[in-house]
Amino acid sequence: MLEKLNPFVRMAADVSSKNVREYRVVGLDHRLFYVNSGSAVLNIEGTPHALSAGSLVYIPAYSDYEFRFSNSQMLLTVLNFDFTADRSEQTEVITPAPYEAFRAEKLYTGYLPEEFKTHILVSDDPTLGKDMHKIRMLFFNRDLYYRDFASVTLKSLLLKIISRSHTDGAQETALGIISYIKEHYSERLVAKELSVRFGYHPNHINRLLKLNTGMGFKDFVIRYRLKVAKDMLVSTADSITSVSEACGFATPSYFSELFIRYEGMTPREYRNSLRSGV
Repeated sequence: MLEKLNPFVRMAADVSSKNVREYRVVGLDHRLFYVNSGSAVLNIEGTPHALSAGSLVYIPAYSDYEFRFSNSQMLLTVLNFDFTADRSEQTEVITPAPYEAFRAEKLYTGYLPEEFKTHILVSDDPTLGKDMHKIRMLFFNRDLYYRDFASVTLKSLLLKIISRSHTDGAQETALGIISYIKEHYSERLVAKELSVRFGYHPNHINRLLKLNTGMGFKDFVIRYRLKVAKDMLVSTADSITSVSEACGFATPSYFSELFIRYEGMTPREYRNSLRSGV
């Protein structure tokens, strides 16, 4: 639920790539970047994302990020904000801290919705660009109640972003991750490596799988490997060690430990129970 959502926009501006720092920084409030033109690579928490015109990126506070621009100039619309007005007296721009100088004790523990705890990338949605531009113009003109109108527009924008992340694009990504796991279950599977392949933070991959399967990444991999292992135990005469290796478990003992935890019996007991008709 997002009943506490009452965003406070601290800054909205168009920024050229010439004026963006090309070194690792940590934002001290939340960030939205919309690409009006040009291209770049944006590293968020060590994960690279290719950005082009029409891309929108949300980055939660206290995440580290770094822009790397190509030869072409890039024009961004940038919003700095909080999810509530708790710090509304602090109207000045909060400059990002260099990564090496960041100190965790400075953390502001304000309201952060569950849906926005990891970064979100949305591509090619012009309606989001229109909302970003509208907020930018409110700050440019600074008419009466401009911050209030900006807050209302940003709330709508944030709801659109999370709605998009829960529907077609996110579901397609989740299905791609699931398909990849099923094809490569016998290999080493690590969320961080999949994050590079699919362009999402490991936490976001975990969230996508939970939304679509009810299981996090680690649990889904284990359960799928056990499913294949159970089929092999019934349909083949392969040794427990061979089944363990074929299904991607690190060692036979770890395989047996997980099998007992999830199935309530050892792999051998499972095989014998089915062969005996129990």
